Amino acid sequence: GSTMARRFEETSPDDTEALRKSIEIEPYNANKLRRLGRALAKRQLITEAESAFRRAIELDPYDALSFACLGDLLETMPEQTKESEAALRRAIELDPKYARPWGTLGSLLGRAERLEEAEAALMKAIELDHTYDWAWAELGILLARMPERRKEAETAFRKAVELDPTRDYAWANLG
Repeated sequence: GSTMARRFEETSPDDTEALRKSIEIEPYNANKLRRLGRALAKRQLITEAESAFRRAIELDPYDALSFACLGDLLETMPEQTKESEAALRRAIELDPKYARPWGTLGSLLGRAERLEEAEAALMKAIELDHTYDWAWAELGILLARMPERRKEAETAFRKAVELDPTRDYAWANLG
């Protein structure tokens, strides 16, 4: 499975048509639009997923989950870095105890070479959810870039695979 599919694994691609029909009946339901966006993202229908998330936000501008989903989706597109960061920060502002946008923000900041901010965001994600294997793996990737912190990186990768033995890139970085 792709990274995109893993991020949106809470939905089944089979949900897509049922959700579309449900939205035809109830077009102003932000939750259903967000769920549709997740199903579309899982199927790699990125443009449609982005539209669904944006419509959900339009309908409910105080829904942290919709902002987090949009930030997750945009985080995979280098040309959308600023907008992804803005969506993730809005999700955090709306629900500071929600770990996922902290983790995605950390990954995004790490790729932007904002290493201290990245580490702080990933550590916050892990503080909020000690079982967040993806954040542990991303922390490992970040720390592995600093030769003096390789031991800490190894510890983070070990924690990631302990929590999710299928976390292939964490295993790859261990050996």
